[in-house]
Amino acid sequence: MYVTVFDELGVHSVLTLSEKLSWAEQQPWATAMKNCAQEPEWHGEGNVWTHTKMVCEALEPMLDKLPEEESQALQWAAVLHDVGKPHVRTVEDGRIRTRNHSAVGHLIARHILLLLEVDFHIRENACALIRWHGYPLNVHRQEDPGYYVIGTSCLCKNSLLHKLTVADNKGRIVSSHLREESETVIELWEEQCHRFNCYYHPYTGFINEEARFQFYQTKCFRPYYVPYIKDMFVVHMTCGLPGVGKSRYVMQELSNLPVICLDDIREEMGIKPATSSDGKVTQEAKKRCRGFLAKKQGFVFDATNLIQDVRRKWIMIFHGYRAMTHIHFIDAPFSAILAQNSERKEDSFFECNGRKRMSKHVPEHVIEHMAKRMFMPTLAECHKLSLRQNVG
Repeated sequence: MYVTVFDELGVHSVLTLSEKLSWAEQQPWATAMKNCAQEPEWHGEGNVWTHTKMVCEALEPMLDKLPEEESQALQWAAVLHDVGKPHVRTVEDGRIRTRNHSAVGHLIARHILLLLEVDFHIRENACALIRWHGYPLNVHRQEDPGYYVIGTSCLCKNSLLHKLTVADNKGRIVSSHLREESETVIELWEEQCHRFNCYYHPYTGFINEEARFQFYQTKCFRPYYVPYIKDMFVVHMTCGLPGVGKSRYVMQELSNLPVICLDDIREEMGIKPATSSDGKVTQEAKKRCRGFLAKKQGFVFDATNLIQDVRRKWIMIFHGYRAMTHIHFIDAPFSAILAQNSERKEDSFFECNGRKRMSKHVPEHVIEHMAKRMFMPTLAECHKLSLRQNVG
């Protein structure tokens, strides 16, 4: 599978790593990287963009024999791994710091790749690598290194993360002492991955989904912990941009379950989205959720749910009643989302499997704003994660 973008003629072109860099160099976010100086002790090469090109050069020999999808994810991750640095750069006591640049950068990278309509799996694999690319070099500072290698294994592929980290370390000018120290730490991280058998695939030692959920919530590795799950039930949560087809998916795939939809509650209460009255919608939704939860009855919670902190609040409410959460992320090419949204009329309805739902038009600038803030759900926050790809 190839990563493609539209060229100026409107046709798709397959891009090599060098072509990706050439294209990226013309983008405003790359200009910001060129203008972003780094701490000389760790980056004697200078600015972030120079470092990025050196990382890509170091990565290229590692791409041989990789499956095409993995190769493309790694290439995009290398190009964009430090795109967040200009947004978080500070100077403290005369030293340059870029704290949390990977957390900020993976959101920026997702928006870039979403607009390019890069294949979902390549996009999300690249973003996951960007999000966690600093972890291997910090494993020696952790009291429980196993927690960190197991944790990343369920969120990205550790073998690819290893390659990106090695390239990141090679792609900079640093003293021989610091380079050797970093190489030793990377080797330690790799050893821990093999120790827990999670280098090439996710860790398989969790006894059940609740054990994995508790692992991430408590940030503690308890290998012999066996949670009781026989009395647990499932709440289904949708996640996706407006216009992507969440409600239709619910009506087609989850038609046997009751639905609590925030848009429906707003319509019933006559409240417009993003107003001061949104709190009333939330309170009413919580009331309805608790009605099903108290009876241990599964249901669908249908909303955009794009912000991780917001999802977490709902998931913890569900979990308080002993409910597992199954997140259904609905994805589609960004142009298809905008096209489908533009076809909607304010009070139009569609029907599926005997159910009628309203389709509302959302201003395009609102969708674009939400796309910038979209935080992809992961197995670190739920019991099960499913992907549905729509084409419009």
